[in-house]
Amino acid sequence: MIRKHELNKIGNREFKISDDAQDQALSILSEDYLEIKKLCEANNCEFPTEIRLEYDVNKNHLDSYYRYGLNYSKRPELSPGMIEREWFEQLKQNS
Repeated sequence: MIRKHELNKIGNREFKISDDAQDQALSILSEDYLEIKKLCEANNCEFPTEIRLEYDVNKNHLDSYYRYGLNYSKRPELSPGMIEREWFEQLKQNS
């Protein structure tokens, strides 16, 4: 498990993924997020409150997960960054 800023050094392997390429990927994901929201609104569907994408570089496989409802509303002390770090730690423990 690695964070975005660690993409270019994974174990003994080195990659050349520029900051620009990483920013482009995040931009595409943001656009997709907005498109999903528009589709939900147009079809009177509930929009997921949580969407997670997990990419396994060894398997070249992307999984997506989503939830509905207020998952973190009972823990208002958590910022979005804290929630992301908590999720990341859960993934590390499960891998």
